[in-house]
Amino acid sequence: MLTVTGEVRKVIPQEYTNKKTGEVLSRALVILEPDDSKYNYEVQLTTKQCQEGVIEEWQQAKGKVVSVPVKLYVNYEYRFSKFTAVDRGVPQVTTPGKRQGKAT
Repeated sequence: MLTVTGEVRKVIPQEYTNKKTGEVLSRALVILEPDDSKYNYEVQLTTKQCQEGVIEEWQQAKGKVVSVPVKLYVNYEYRFSKFTAVDRGVPQVTTPGKRQGKAT
């Protein structure tokens, strides 16, 4: 299990239709901006996590630096990888306010 840390930039709720049951399900994508890299992390929240109300906790954490345990899925054939939040997917705030700019 990995831990990803960064400032919460966006929380993007998504809905999709289950092809077998026709039920509309929700999930979410969270964009984290790490302090030491120019590439953002995209963390997927599962349907179960969204049903438990984790999206609201992520939206409250916008602009704060958080950590979240994730698992990494890699598909070498299509050169594709993604992070998925583990357990409840609750953000753990590491700093209460917005991140300060780097000193030059």
